[in-house]
Amino acid sequence: MRKIFSIQWWAGLWICVSLTSFTGIELCHASQREAGLLLNGVEALEFGKAVPGKFELGGSAGALLEGGGGEVFAAYGTVGATRCVAFAHGAFLIGGVLHENESGKNLVLNSVRWSGKGMRARVGVAPGLEALQEVLRMNGLEVEEVEPGVLGDAGVDVYCVIGHKITSGDEVAAVRAFMKSGGGLVVAATPWAFGKKFSDFSREFPGNRLLSGIGISFSSSGTVRTGGRLVVSAPRDGDIPDPQRVPIAESKAGPVAAARRLAKEGKTLPADEKRRLVSQMLEGVSLEGKDLLAFRDAVLALDETVGPVVPTKEEPVPGKGESLKTAIVRVQTVLAMSLPAAEVRKISAADDYPGSVPDDAERLTETVTIDATSRPGTKKPSWSRPGSVVSSTGLYAPPGEVVRVSVPANLAGEGFKVRIGLYRANLLEKKDAWWRYPQLSRDFEIEKRVTEAANAFGGMIYLVTPRGASFGEVEVEVEGAVRAPSFFLGKTDPSDWKDTIRKYPAPRAELGCDGIIFELPSDYVRGVSDPVELMEFWNSVAREAAELLVIDRDDLRPERAAVERQIVAGAMHSGYPVGTHISSFAQKVVDLAELKEKGGWGIFHELGHNHQQRVWYLPGTTEATCNLWSVRLSEEVLGISRDDAHRGTDPFNRRQAIVKYVGGGKNFEADWNTFTALEMYLQYQEAFGWEALQRVFEAYNDLPKEEEPADQQDRNDELLRQMSVSAGRNLGPFFLAWNVPVSESALASVADRPDWEEDPMKKHR
Repeated sequence: MRKIFSIQWWAGLWICVSLTSFTGIELCHASQREAGLLLNGVEALEFGKAVPGKFELGGSAGALLEGGGGEVFAAYGTVGATRCVAFAHGAFLIGGVLHENESGKNLVLNSVRWSGKGMRARVGVAPGLEALQEVLRMNGLEVEEVEPGVLGDAGVDVYCVIGHKITSGDEVAAVRAFMKSGGGLVVAATPWAFGKKFSDFSREFPGNRLLSGIGISFSSSGTVRTGGRLVVSAPRDGDIPDPQRVPIAESKAGPVAAARRLAKEGKTLPADEKRRLVSQMLEGVSLEGKDLLAFRDAVLALDETVGPVVPTKEEPVPGKGESLKTAIVRVQTVLAMSLPAAEVRKISAADDYPGSVPDDAERLTETVTIDATSRPGTKKPSWSRPGSVVSSTGLYAPPGEVVRVSVPANLAGEGFKVRIGLYRANLLEKKDAWWRYPQLSRDFEIEKRVTEAANAFGGMIYLVTPRGASFGEVEVEVEGAVRAPSFFLGKTDPSDWKDTIRKYPAPRAELGCDGIIFELPSDYVRGVSDPVELMEFWNSVAREAAELLVIDRDDLRPERAAVERQIVAGAMHSGYPVGTHISSFAQKVVDLAELKEKGGWGIFHELGHNHQQRVWYLPGTTEATCNLWSVRLSEEVLGISRDDAHRGTDPFNRRQAIVKYVGGGKNFEADWNTFTALEMYLQYQEAFGWEALQRVFEAYNDLPKEEEPADQQDRNDELLRQMSVSAGRNLGPFFLAWNVPVSESALASVADRPDWEEDPMKKHR
């Protein structure tokens, strides 16, 4: 196995270098090039006592590591925008000897970065891979522990998981949906250990269900004898071209000249010639120094000549294809997110969205006080240990202008960041049509006391406190920003807000309280004369949400919500921040009367996702149990009965859900989901009260990690026990009436409790 291509890193993209051309944004489709990227810095792997299994390959999947007999035990593949790397032993991700040498670490890091399409890919790691998390964090990657079932809401680029740990259909579906949206996957499993547990291993083994369509399949039989060590042979002379030998006329002048010619002759060029120039221009992201700056200026000029290119919902720019507008947006996005702050220039579309800053708006220097202490989020285990915190400055960076952020010297090099623009999701590869530029938020590492930062689109300025930091209140000085309309309950004087603050010139604003902070277009807040009652309402929403889970809102970081023209998924999605659309939600944020009249089911649903805990998930409940929060918040905060809060909880539709489920044969795996699954929880709550559910949640909160259910069957059984204990009733017949898969031992463990005589499912047993 030889590494055959050198690699360069630029602008968030892997660029393969050959003697004749750059592949640019096409991201190295040739299989030999992929192997070269993945094996960069991998010389010899130490396995200890680990004995890998093997893969069967098909389609365009490629072998990465082979045994002496040609058995493949590491492989990679792509489908659409999705990249996957698979290892036939869990130790590749679990750690141990493999992570203790540089080659092993390099292989894992290369796999994560390649699958996540970037040196700084945001990485989701399944529970139980703490050693992997440590390796990734020590090498500068942003890592979040993510349950498989909520992967779509996590905002990560790549997911690392042990293939046999995902046991439920819902979890497999969630990971597959993440991959379908362009997310990467790094999966490891030891297939030979599970060969006898599946009658049809190739189809039923969870790792193979994840990899379906990639061309990689875990094999249930056979192992690879490594003798504890594998030498990965070095490339032969000439296998790795030297990019310094590439003639400048071929590799560097081309993209600049292409952009200039497109600006001058684009309207009259033949289609084939235009496509060739567009392809050549895309390669410009690999330029350096003065050539790169010349390319930046040429593309800015091209943008102005073409339009400028301004993506909107009414006239979107295609997210895929070879159009000139698509190429301009792609290249400008990459440059905007990678150029040094001093070289960032305003992109014209910023005036349309996020919005313009008046030329005469005062650029000022202000000092703000920020609590530089990490605080937990709401998702277990996040709420039981500190997480990163995004702190507001109340200031806005004008598009393309440098702001300077000064922090105490002891914060430098500790993982703090300056962030311009709150909403981090990158739509570049995840949307077929762009209603705005696909990436608007950019981070700058705080390596020195003073950090220069800039964003081609502008944005609210934040300090990001890393996980585990505890520096207390610090003073942060921001130079070169403009004031933004910002109101924080209990901190901002309502009179100052009414008279002055709401009129500040920035196009984005914040409304916040201890429980939740909204970032939204300023036009929606300028008409709010007294936000106190409004934010007291939102504070009560956040507190009630935490109360249902029985966690202390005061110990947590505030929830955040970004109100955007276009978000990465759905009408809304959960996360930090929650993502919502301007068109459907911005007015609701500021209009308490409308909320009281029409309800807030959608945002309550997303906050419910933020409070779900995998430890008590049943299959099919990802989109069900979050609605317990929708029901609770509608009733307790807005005073809207569940009967009226949503059509899914209308009494008639609730009855119909039961009739359909029972009449269809109680197909738990296929039909027990969303409002059908919610009905079981509502029946329980209506019989025993919210307090019974809270006792269940509290019991899980106090459950030591080593006692948490190990797999889905254990989760099913544990929920039966916990709900029975809290209700003081034998709920075994109730679970069986819903056809929830519970074991005989779990049924026996609750059988000594009194029967639930009023069980609404008794007639359906």
